[in-house]
Parts: sequence; C-alpha cells; structure tokens
Amino acid sequence: MTELGHAAGDKLLLQFAERLITCIRYGDTACRYGGDEFVIMLPEIDSPEGTAVVTEKLRTQLSRPYVVDGTAIVISASIGTSIYPADGKNCSELIKQADVAMYLAKTQIPIQSTH
Repeated sequence: MTELGHAAGDKLLLQFAERLITCIRYGDTACRYGGDEFVIMLPEIDSPEGTAVVTEKLRTQLSRPYVVDGTAIVISASIGTSIYPADGKNCSELIKQADVAMYLAKTQIPIQSTH
C-alpha cells in the first residue's frame, strides 16, 4: 500500500470499515482501535462457536478484493477473539487476550506474494 500513498490507504480503510459494519448486527459495536486494528464488541455472543460464526463471516467479506483508485488490492485480516468473562473481566484484559489470539492467527495465515 505504501506505493499508492496515504490517501489510497485511507480509502482502503474506509472500504474495509464499510464491509466490517455489514458483518455485525444492530447493537454490536465496531471501532478503529489504532492504525489498522479494529475492535468489535458483540454483547450477545458468549461462546467460541458464536465467535467462530462471526469470524468466518468477517474473513469472507474482508478478503474480497478492494478497488482503490482503479487498483485491485487483496489484503488479509488476522482476527483474534476473547469472550467475557472467560478471557477477562474488563476491557483491558479482553483486548490483551484478543491481541494474543490475533498474533497467533497471524502466524497461521499464508503470506501472499504479488510477484
């Protein structure tokens, strides 16, 4: 993305956020946490099976190619989850556990080459 510039990166993030929002329900919350990290809060999901359904929906929607200024861009999303109260009793603990899970997910995604 760096070769396309910051404006293209911003456009990609906007498209990404729009897709992310289509994957969640009314009452759920999605926000940009920083850089290219997002947090989604799903208050009615309380099991690993429930998070797996949402995770797969996100992975499917977010992995489709994006078009930014006429250029098709394929990205991957590393998704980490945590469930209250099993993984933490407050926001900090839950985000820390989701972060650990996200980094584990990053090690399991094959790196795609554009060459």
